[in-house]
Amino acid sequence: MEEQHQKFEELDDALADWADLGEIIQESKDCSFQTIYSPIRAFFAADSSQWEKFGQLKSHKERIQFLTRMKVVQNSLVDIVPTSEKVHEEPKPTIERKRQRKEPPQLSHGANKMYPNLSKALEVKRTSAEGRHMIAKQKILPGEVLIVEQAQTTSLFRDFYPTHCANCFRRVEEEELVNCISCKTVKFCSETCLRNSWPVHKYECRILDYIDSKDIGHMATLAFRIVAAQEFSFIVENVEKFDEMEPSYEDGDYISAYKQESNMALRPSGDHLKRCVTALILARLVKVLYFHGFSILLELCNGIVH
Repeated sequence: MEEQHQKFEELDDALADWADLGEIIQESKDCSFQTIYSPIRAFFAADSSQWEKFGQLKSHKERIQFLTRMKVVQNSLVDIVPTSEKVHEEPKPTIERKRQRKEPPQLSHGANKMYPNLSKALEVKRTSAEGRHMIAKQKILPGEVLIVEQAQTTSLFRDFYPTHCANCFRRVEEEELVNCISCKTVKFCSETCLRNSWPVHKYECRILDYIDSKDIGHMATLAFRIVAAQEFSFIVENVEKFDEMEPSYEDGDYISAYKQESNMALRPSGDHLKRCVTALILARLVKVLYFHGFSILLELCNGIVH
């Protein structure tokens, strides 16, 4: 029994940063990641042979397929449902006071041809010893701007929902806050920020309690938003081609995010299990909201888990 606990110890390590798990489950019992994850974790803790099989799998796709065949996983996913009614239509423009925005700085020495958000004073290299890295092609002076890039996606910590704009993160006085017209959970500093956020927020509005909670982690929110920023049909139709597709490194390019170094081979099996269950939850949410048919789950997972 002691040996089996040691084999499963890495899963305890993966949960070690959750300060008070009991309190978290009590706060959001229906949507808590741990409520969904615990039966799956308990199954592997009780069956070391299944845990060893999972640990021998080499890719996320194999792990996802392995998990989706398990009854305990299917039972955990089937109870995931939206927490609110259908979202309203896209907000209509109104006349509002313009706010001054800071403009990003200009790249020093001009833009790199291959990487448009990078200064041409830098070059991207790849070696077996160092992986992908950047080197200076010329002398670089202190204060020169080398990278200017719009974030692929962003996520405001949930504790700041009542006081900060969910789109630009600006702190806003209570009388200035604009509520989301559907979920009433997130706030915005203006109707412009609400409309700018809507293309992604309209997908997450009914499921925020699942994707943005303390125990699932902020990476889940970011992963969902990166996928939601695309057309979901793009993920499903092209997922088998992603490994062959070349990134453009332009703002919003999904393949640039998909092909980031994952260090997957260095991660322990416990971390792989948590990531795969997270991907299954996110894919299940997309499926129950916007698609029909169980087969769509695998394609979405393969696009999300990276």
